[in-house]
Amino acid sequence: MDDHRNHPTVGMVAELSQPVDDRIRQQVVKVTVGGAKSVTEVKHHLNTFITNELFRGETPPPPTQRKYYPTDRDLWNIMATVKDSTRNSSQDQANVQILSTRWALQEDCKVKFRPSEVHEDERTVDIREALQVFKEWNPEWNPSHFMVDFCEAEIGALEEEFQDAKVLLCDFHREKAWVEWVRKKDHGVSHVQATVLDLLRDIAAAATTEEYERCLSLLRESEVWKENERLRAWFSNKWLDDKCTKRWVQAFKDEDLKVAIYTNNGVERQNETLKYSHLDGRKRRSLTEMLTVVVTDFLPTAYRKYIQLNVAFSSCYRKYHTDLPTYLKDRPRGVVLHIMARLQEAQSYEQDDIVSIGPGIFQVKSSSKRGQQHTVNFGATSTNMPSCTCRDWLKHKLPCKHFCSVFNLQQEWGWEKLSAVYRDNPLFSLDSTLLSSSSSTCTSSEMDEMDDSSSPSLTSTADPPPPSPTPSPAVYGELPVNKPKRTKQLQRECASLLKEMTNITYNLQDELYLTSMKEQLSCMLEEMMGHSAHDGNFRVRSPRKGKRKMTDSHALPTLPPKHPSSNRVGRRADMMKSTFQVNYSLNAKEKAPELEVSVVECDDLQAMVGVETEAVIGVETEAVIGVETEAVIGVETETVIGVETEAVIGVETEAVLDCDEAQNEWLVINNTKLTQKDREILQEDQWLNDKHMNSAQHLISSEYPLIDGLRDTVILTANQQGPVPASSDCVQIHNINDHWVVSTSIGGNITVYDSLQPSMKPELRSQLADLYRQFAIGEDSIIPVNVICAQRQQGGNDCGLYAVANAVALVEEIPPTQIVFQQGQMRHHFEECLENKAIKMFPHDTKVGQANTVSVSYQLTTYCCHEHRPGSPMIMCDKCAQWYHYSCVNLRDNEVYALVTQQEDYVCPTCHSD
Repeated sequence: MDDHRNHPTVGMVAELSQPVDDRIRQQVVKVTVGGAKSVTEVKHHLNTFITNELFRGETPPPPTQRKYYPTDRDLWNIMATVKDSTRNSSQDQANVQILSTRWALQEDCKVKFRPSEVHEDERTVDIREALQVFKEWNPEWNPSHFMVDFCEAEIGALEEEFQDAKVLLCDFHREKAWVEWVRKKDHGVSHVQATVLDLLRDIAAAATTEEYERCLSLLRESEVWKENERLRAWFSNKWLDDKCTKRWVQAFKDEDLKVAIYTNNGVERQNETLKYSHLDGRKRRSLTEMLTVVVTDFLPTAYRKYIQLNVAFSSCYRKYHTDLPTYLKDRPRGVVLHIMARLQEAQSYEQDDIVSIGPGIFQVKSSSKRGQQHTVNFGATSTNMPSCTCRDWLKHKLPCKHFCSVFNLQQEWGWEKLSAVYRDNPLFSLDSTLLSSSSSTCTSSEMDEMDDSSSPSLTSTADPPPPSPTPSPAVYGELPVNKPKRTKQLQRECASLLKEMTNITYNLQDELYLTSMKEQLSCMLEEMMGHSAHDGNFRVRSPRKGKRKMTDSHALPTLPPKHPSSNRVGRRADMMKSTFQVNYSLNAKEKAPELEVSVVECDDLQAMVGVETEAVIGVETEAVIGVETEAVIGVETETVIGVETEAVIGVETEAVLDCDEAQNEWLVINNTKLTQKDREILQEDQWLNDKHMNSAQHLISSEYPLIDGLRDTVILTANQQGPVPASSDCVQIHNINDHWVVSTSIGGNITVYDSLQPSMKPELRSQLADLYRQFAIGEDSIIPVNVICAQRQQGGNDCGLYAVANAVALVEEIPPTQIVFQQGQMRHHFEECLENKAIKMFPHDTKVGQANTVSVSYQLTTYCCHEHRPGSPMIMCDKCAQWYHYSCVNLRDNEVYALVTQQEDYVCPTCHSD
């Protein structure tokens, strides 16, 4: 004991002074080499190692023992030692050179260096010098187009070195430059920046020279142009130069541009993916560590996704539908969906709508504007690009409905007749070299011979494995198929039919038929009561589930919401910014604060006019009421009792929340206040309300600003919003009689995802017809809608969760038919999204095949009841020019005949009531 006289041998102090166990040290080295980069991550691995391996079945030592629970400094030192041992040099630059040489010698290395330039001064001379180096490295490189931001040095250098190429301006950077200029107060247009930007954007979007001249004249005739000299000088000198306009005006962009790529900020998006998805927690690392992540994680992940997309869309992976045209097979999904949507729209065209005016040149009648025609050019030679004069072609550079109408009606002019320079674009085809290296050639005829029930797989080029021995029936018996109960589904279907019958009952006029139906329903009611659960003469119902009560603790304060689209530019971003902090409520029956009204003495009539009073709850207020003149003259004292807030005219009322409501607040998202009650609804398996849905839609809109729709669900129910443009991708959540569904126009087709069963209620028909009115085709204004039940919910309260989850999957470009959501985790995930004010993909698994997917197609119209009824007689109102079915307005044939013979005007019930 003499050797241990000056230090403790037992107790907590002794435990903290022990050295780290060798097994713990080896485990730290192991997880560090495996990729753990933070002390917290290593601690998680150590806790699992100590519990499951070192002391399995035993009580682990206390956390105060440094021997098994090293301090953060101990862990950091061990990790630093491992990191230093893997370095080849103490200088990071030397490590980069060694690693790059080592990666280049690897046989499977697919990392290639893309030429880049970094110069101190952005001068034309310096940029030309770098471009000359690139040309020496690639002597056969002859690009046709370049895309840059508005940098005159870059433009000048490119035009001098590549004289045959055309330089275009990036739409994103052009828009960003405009927004930054008009926002500066020194330029004098910050107060009317919305007006200025609208005028400039109209010029940029002009599709023809005539439209460009018209938009330019509107700008020059505007008041803001005439009054602001700086605006005239800036836009005329910098943007209206003859060479400059050809770089950014849509009408002047070269028709030989083979792809519809008008922005070059994709590199910035890739940088964000690398920064936040792959370098998260590693931002303070060296260049060697960053490059290691790029080479071993970021690039392999992107390449693996590239392989998966090519393989998944190939005919060797899965059998194509028999109705899909041959020329659309083995092409990217986006191209196939775009052309299929246009082919469906082209079904309304007839042979007389297409006129041939030359070899490969046709004039096709416009379906939206009478008397207008579009010129379709297939490209006479292999070097010319095909073209169409419609906006759809100008935006996407993919076959529009006018091209597809020629495909359908002119047999000799199909996809194969398009110019080879366009048809053979690699972006329109899958990577054949990749598919040929991973699978054998798989023809369409071979795929047709495959059984539909067989699982899709790639055909291996290696020798097939020997057949496995057939198991003995005595040993392996077939288990009975577990058929799911259809009770809940049948209940919902019967309830839906009963509701439809109830709605139709109010339109029946035949008294004899109503009497007979009443007797039949009475008998059916008695029969239903016999099959329902009962106790003697009393019916019983299932017990109500208990609800978990929340604690009385106060909610933590939340940070103010981030302003949406803070880094976005364009019309969509401006619309989102202008509607931020706006929450329009149609609930006119909200409980208004009661105002204590005192006696007001007024000797002069003018004292009663134009007065604004701020009313604060709980404070006695003198109410000034806009009473008519007869009620004021001669009255010295007036006592007004029991006046509601809505009756106060000309008075601005600013309501202040009381303390109880303020303390009950949970979150505020886009001025939508979610209370603790809303949180309880989310946590206790109850139906979600419109505040949950509108908050989710706002988070989606903030994350994906290019997605249209996402309208307020309450206002949408009242049909008080205009339709979405036919050229935009829309996602919208709908409330249909206390049931939530989501609709979308992504891909060009209107699709509704319902988590219960595919159906089309009248309320949904009305909302879809008003929202997607611009998608109507043909003389009958038909809107094709496909209703899909991709995954049936368990229970009756989670339809709102599935609507939000399907909406997030759609904007993430993940078809809901290919995944299965984990319903048990959806509420907790949605609660975290609301608290973090950032929407993320809901927990899900990949679905194998199309099992349990039910789809029903409907045809809607923009008139009357929005239900397409072929052959049903209709009549037009002579006052509003709207068409109605006879049955919808209770008209009979003899009544219509009387109107025609007597030459009387027909007025619909809506106009008649007005």
